[in-house]
Amino acid sequence: MNGLSIVLLTAFMLVCAPALQAKGWEVAAVNDSIHLRGTVAVSADTAADLLKLQVTLGDVILSKGDSVEMRVRSTVRMVGWASGPWGRLQFETPINRQQDSVTFALIPDSLGIQLCWPGDTIRWAWKPADAGCFPAISDGMVEDIIEEAMRRPFESARHEMLAHWMGNQCLTIEQLKRLVAVFDDEARKLSIIQSASCNAPASIKGLASVFSSQYYASAYMDWARQLP
Repeated sequence: MNGLSIVLLTAFMLVCAPALQAKGWEVAAVNDSIHLRGTVAVSADTAADLLKLQVTLGDVILSKGDSVEMRVRSTVRMVGWASGPWGRLQFETPINRQQDSVTFALIPDSLGIQLCWPGDTIRWAWKPADAGCFPAISDGMVEDIIEEAMRRPFESARHEMLAHWMGNQCLTIEQLKRLVAVFDDEARKLSIIQSASCNAPASIKGLASVFSSQYYASAYMDWARQLP
């Protein structure tokens, strides 16, 4: 290859490489996404008029009667909650990834909410309303904050961060168990639990199992007995 050919090839790569690279990113983005189309149905039951329902898909929030058609990343999860005359429930599920294009229907009725995917149906049943907070945050958000906390090398820094974050959160019992698991120090475990808002306070005594020492298990139970 002579000198002129090398110069022309170099010029071509400088001009075209960014465009080719961008095209590759575009293809990768499409391959990593799903075309999603669906509706949140309105029940014919008159009691459904009092139903509050919210579904989140990434940055998009849907309510009763809404429909959506968009591309979403394959990692996006469908997160939702509902409350009304039949009780309340929450759900969280990954997007069905069996196809590049997915159609869904979310249908509430007196038995619960059913999610109809291609070839599959998921049902979540109503639960009686509890005295605790509602709705609880998603499991994905809990995992994100745990990952962030674990990047801090000292438990004191993790405790400060989580105690501040928990001030505005509603958590499930299982989520609380995962959060206190980031600590070895049992005084910090107790502090985190005591500062939490739980969606099922009647079940909070079950968290005594997170303490290995009799001293802190007893201190926890003394505190739990005083809860309303």
